[in-house]
Amino acid sequence: MPALRTIGALVAIVAVVALVVHSGLFADVGPAALRARMESSGQLAPLVYMGLLVVGLFAPVPLLVAGTALGIVPALALCAYLGDAVSDAPAWTALLTPAVLVPALLAVAFTVTGTVLGRRVFGDGGAQ
Repeated sequence: MPALRTIGALVAIVAVVALVVHSGLFADVGPAALRARMESSGQLAPLVYMGLLVVGLFAPVPLLVAGTALGIVPALALCAYLGDAVSDAPAWTALLTPAVLVPALLAVAFTVTGTVLGRRVFGDGGAQ
């Protein structure tokens, strides 16, 4: 059964990528144009955003988009997991478990590592 789920997920990803690439979504790849397309989708905007992230991995766009998607997708998954854990907790003491603390510490570690690496690569010129 897990093999069917994997195949189903791959087929869904390929279908979304083919649909978005075929639709000419990347005719204008500027941030303003992409934001306008997402906002025009209404309540489906989060799905369009995730589709753009997935397509960003496979479409012939600059490497920066792919790198951003590779960083954002795991971060979104981590945030969704932590959000569910916090909203489902009956009390604050339920949050002091390894199932919540380990991902929270990972989020902090990823943020600090990303900040340090970003400053080393791009310098402090951007932060003013």
